[in-house]
Amino acid sequence: MAELDKLSLEDFTGHVGESFRMVADAPEPMALELRLSEAVSLGNPPRPDIRAPFSLVFEGPVDRIMPQGIYRLEHEQLTPLELFVVPLAPENGNARYQAIFS
Repeated sequence: MAELDKLSLEDFTGHVGESFRMVADAPEPMALELRLSEAVSLGNPPRPDIRAPFSLVFEGPVDRIMPQGIYRLEHEQLTPLELFVVPLAPENGNARYQAIFS
């Protein structure tokens, strides 16, 4: 698994528009194909030795919305990530999920 504290916004900006797989192992195994729709800065870091906070927003099928929780996100060019993901209000016929890095 990737070390989350080492990741930055730049690790994701080149992957906007690409597919990610969100995997849940429990209580029942399932996976959703998502698209990274947004990778944005949330402002300056509080101190120079701390990374700047950022947000990732993913879009997926609206027929099965996953609850907030920790999921494994997989991408063919990145090390798998264990992220806390929160569903957002659907938009333009897509379910949306957000992960915030602070």
